[in-house]
Amino acid sequence: MPENEKHSDARLGPTLLGGLASIAVLGAIDHATGVEISFSIFYLAPIGVAAWVAGRKAGLPLAVAAALVWGLVEREEGLRFSSPLIPFWNALVRLGFFLITAWLISEVRRMHARERHLARRDALTGVANARSFLEAVDREIARMHRSGAPLTLAYVDLDRFKGVNDTLGHAAGDQLLREVATRLTGSVRAVDVVARLGGDEFAMLFPETGAGPASVALERCLDTVRAAVRDVEGAPVGVSATIGGVVFRRPPTSSEAAIRAADDRMYEGKRAGRDRLFLSEPDAAPATGPR
Repeated sequence: MPENEKHSDARLGPTLLGGLASIAVLGAIDHATGVEISFSIFYLAPIGVAAWVAGRKAGLPLAVAAALVWGLVEREEGLRFSSPLIPFWNALVRLGFFLITAWLISEVRRMHARERHLARRDALTGVANARSFLEAVDREIARMHRSGAPLTLAYVDLDRFKGVNDTLGHAAGDQLLREVATRLTGSVRAVDVVARLGGDEFAMLFPETGAGPASVALERCLDTVRAAVRDVEGAPVGVSATIGGVVFRRPPTSSEAAIRAADDRMYEGKRAGRDRLFLSEPDAAPATGPR
C-alpha cells in the first residue's frame, strides 16, 4: 500500500467523526437562523476538508450526511412546495452536488500525492532518485548528531554495463537496471534506502549500521547483482558490480561529502579489479597492542 494511502486510512476515523460533528453543528445553526439566512455553502467545508485529508472514503459519506442534515433542517422549517416531490428532488440535487465535489477534491488530492511520489522516484526502476536519496542522507546525518549511532553508505556501479547496451540493446540494459534495483531492494531492510543516482550507478543507505552488519549486507547485495546479470539472457561475460562503502562513526559534513566518500571507495574497488566490495571505516579507533 502506498505511503499516502496508509496515512489516509490512519486519519479516516478521526476525520469522519470531526466531519459529522461539524455537519451536526452547521445543521443546528442553519435551523436556528431560519429560512432567511442560507448556510448551503458552509456544508461544503467539512466535506472538502475530509476529502482532502482522508480521500473519498471520508468525503463521500460526509456528502451523504450533509445532504440528509440539510433536508431534515428544511423539513423542520415547514417550507411549503407546489409538489410533495420537490423536497426529494432538492435533496437529490444537493446530494449529487456534494458527492461530485467530494470526488473531485479527492481526485485532485490523489493526483497531487502521485506527482509528489513520482518526483521522488526514479522513472525507470521505481527506487528513490538522487534528490530523494540526498534528503534521506541528510535526515540520517541529523539523527547521528542526536543518537551517535553509526551510518553506512554504499555506492554501486555496474561493471562493463555498456557492453549490455552495445550487445543486446538498450531494452536489455533497462531490463537489467530494473532487475538490479528490484533485487537490491529485496536484499536490504525496510528502513534501508536504495536509490538510482543515474545511468548504471546506485546508492544504498543503511541507518544505524556498523561495519560487521554492513559487510554482510553488502556482500549479499553483490551476490544479488551477479544473479540479476545471469538472468539477463545473453549478457556479456564480465558484467558485474563494484560496491564502495563507508561506515561513518561520526556524522559526515554533508550528504554530498558522504556520497563522495563512498564513490571514492568504489573507484578503489574498480582499480583493484572490479566485481568486489571495498568497505572502509575511516573513523574507527586505531588498533592497539604490542608492536
